[in-house]
Amino acid sequence: MSETKEVKKAVRPRSYERSIKIQSRNRESFDETVGVPEIRLCGIWLQEHGFCKGRRVIVTPMKEQLILTLQCEAE
Repeated sequence: MSETKEVKKAVRPRSYERSIKIQSRNRESFDETVGVPEIRLCGIWLQEHGFCKGRRVIVTPMKEQLILTLQCEAE
């Protein structure tokens, strides 16, 4: 059975969707600490899609989605 799982992983395309859990992060503001949502993305797959260290990303919020777009290098 484990051989079947290994084969499925090997043929799965690198651009498949990922599911991550939204975490809570404490943010201090003057006299109070507030829990705010945090999303962290990391992995070689980001680099494979052009999201390399040092590049800037434009985040466009829409209803129930976030669109991540690489900012042009000249900007």
